[in-house]
Amino acid sequence: MKRLANYHSHVALCGHAEGIVEDYVIEALKHNYEEIGISDHCPVPVSWMKEELYNIFWLNQQMTEADFYEKYLPQFEESINKHKNINILKAVETEYIEGKEAYYKNLLMHLDYLVLGIHFYESDGEFISSYGALTEKDLYNYALIVEKALDTKLYKILAHPELFLYHVGEFLPIHAEITKRIIFAAMKNEVYLEVNANGFYHQKYPRKEFWEIVKEYKNVKIILNSDAHYLKDFHGENVKKAVDFAKELGLNVSSKIDF
Repeated sequence: MKRLANYHSHVALCGHAEGIVEDYVIEALKHNYEEIGISDHCPVPVSWMKEELYNIFWLNQQMTEADFYEKYLPQFEESINKHKNINILKAVETEYIEGKEAYYKNLLMHLDYLVLGIHFYESDGEFISSYGALTEKDLYNYALIVEKALDTKLYKILAHPELFLYHVGEFLPIHAEITKRIIFAAMKNEVYLEVNANGFYHQKYPRKEFWEIVKEYKNVKIILNSDAHYLKDFHGENVKKAVDFAKELGLNVSSKIDF
């Protein structure tokens, strides 16, 4: 399984992963990668929501703003200075909360790119989880928040874009409609849709029906990432499954991101 790059993986600072940046760089070198981007979950200010929700969404486990500057960024500098035979890129995976663009822009000043991962979002004024059983209104609001986020031009990758299907059994016309809105937003803003290998753990994604629609649009950009939280998963069995999944569907997956 030949791989040239990976742009989405995590480190122990997120509270539900292992290792530091250097560990994943060594893993990438072991498998002859040419480029690696680490994108751990970004800090979310406590003031943005009620404490109960903050804890429910695991935000209390993630790195703080102090961690970002004092621990996370220095890990990159150490590895970048040490390894000259692999391109190491700095990133974080963020949610998108409307009106907080200045915060995300400030993070990006210290990074090479941002990954958008919609794990929770505002639907009719309330924060809800993308992993829940979404109503029709929630589904439309998911599409809307993706469109608004990508229109900011802050993001390079949309992680696990089909997360809105997490609790969906039968794939209905409304799900196809949401899928197309996500595709159009990605194409409009030249954002890569991610085939997420970590989803095989949940057996909920990558979702075939979603990607069968994606492949109908030749101009959409696609990247395959491990979303590794553990070293064994950086180039492991789930990545192989994702590669096979993409090949079977005939997806035009980019080997590297065009920056």
